[in-house]
Amino acid sequence: MRFASLVERIAGPGAGAWRVHTRARELAAEGRAIVFLTVGDPDSPPPASVLAATIGALQAGRTHYSPIVGYPAVRAAVAARHAKQTGVATDADQVVLVPGAQAGLFAALACIAGPGDEVIVPEPIYATYAAVAGVSGATLVTVPLRSERGFHLDPDDLARRVTPETRVVWINSPHNPTGAVMTRGGNDPGRSRSRGGGLSRP
Repeated sequence: MRFASLVERIAGPGAGAWRVHTRARELAAEGRAIVFLTVGDPDSPPPASVLAATIGALQAGRTHYSPIVGYPAVRAAVAARHAKQTGVATDADQVVLVPGAQAGLFAALACIAGPGDEVIVPEPIYATYAAVAGVSGATLVTVPLRSERGFHLDPDDLARRVTPETRVVWINSPHNPTGAVMTRGGNDPGRSRSRGGGLSRP
């Protein structure tokens, strides 16, 4: 059977992480002692207050489709929190609620990148990033995060990868999977990895 080209774009090494994760879950179900170092699936239970609020909402009849971009009150609360934490004025109209980070990344790239575009992302990368870029049809371009810099981005490395086709520079902080935190204040490679880094030249 011939599949659409989309299938090839989302396949690749990243998909293997899920195969490993699935096999690990199978072994755990058999009683084997497994330490999961695969994908971000926390084994800690949700807070009791979250469970209670969820059950209460279901019992109150909130079992239908929500607004596509999320309930207005929730979006307003997210906007207020973002403004408080970052100091950047944020309006509820700038907030879209999605069922997880991957869904948000998928939606964002689908809207702003496409065939012929390049998406620059620091490497190592989370297992699904290549597939997310692949769905849009854009080309993923990696820039290394070196251990001697505490896995913080070197602006010169980034600049060398920018081309006229660059559409997106994708930086997540804390970085997944290294945990490095990017800051505006620059980075001393000798500092602890957990103290942050930067995009300015050290």
